[in-house]
Amino acid sequence: MKNNCFETHNLNHLSPSSINEYIQNPSHWLLKVSGFRENIGIPAFWRGTAVDEAISYGLFDTKLSIQDLQHYALNVFDKKVDEAKAAKLSFDVQKAMNERSLLPSFIQTGVPYFRQFGEPKGTQGKIVLRLDDIPIDIVGYYDLHYTGIVRDIKTTSRMPSKLPNSYNRQLSIYATAMDCIPVVDYVCASKSRQEVKSIGVTDVEEHMKVVRKACLNIMNLLSYSDDIHEVASLLMPDFDDWRWSESEKLAAIELFNMR
Repeated sequence: MKNNCFETHNLNHLSPSSINEYIQNPSHWLLKVSGFRENIGIPAFWRGTAVDEAISYGLFDTKLSIQDLQHYALNVFDKKVDEAKAAKLSFDVQKAMNERSLLPSFIQTGVPYFRQFGEPKGTQGKIVLRLDDIPIDIVGYYDLHYTGIVRDIKTTSRMPSKLPNSYNRQLSIYATAMDCIPVVDYVCASKSRQEVKSIGVTDVEEHMKVVRKACLNIMNLLSYSDDIHEVASLLMPDFDDWRWSESEKLAAIELFNMR
């Protein structure tokens, strides 16, 4: 016997990214809840993973040179490519090559910056947060944890002037779970600019109000029916949104009964 709508629709947890996706594009979020998965690999994600892991590795072993860590990042990226090929995932080979070529600059820029903070208490750690009246956990993974501070590394080729609300919500979840000050560190590496810019998240309580409201909305939506197609009848996809791939559009046409 399933006790709640999340179990009914095979959701055992929420995450900062899933909550953000629900806020930004509920129909796209519901397509994933329905079980649809694209058979693709995303080189930009591999780049982020490679940078995160190499920086973390270099913080615990300061004897490792920048060159050592650049090789480490390249190896992490290459493993992601091999895994994608083994799983027969499709991906843009040229994009993968471009992302790989950026790794040495990201490492050269990021490692010295983070080493000034000393050895972290933890890296790539799991957080679990349970909100009142929400019967499942929010589960996420932080990048760096120092005493009283949680940091999230974002790699970019363009330095932003402020944090998007999606990042504010993500880091507010971490901060609430860990009772820490949340900071986003943008590591920028382009031909014309190599620097790190740290931006603290403010108004954590306000962002958590939005997170809580989104979770309640998700629960109310899924409670409408045990049938995912009936739940889908409450939403209308906007295919002009950049998130929709062609295969996702085809699957959504079926899910949302748009024929």
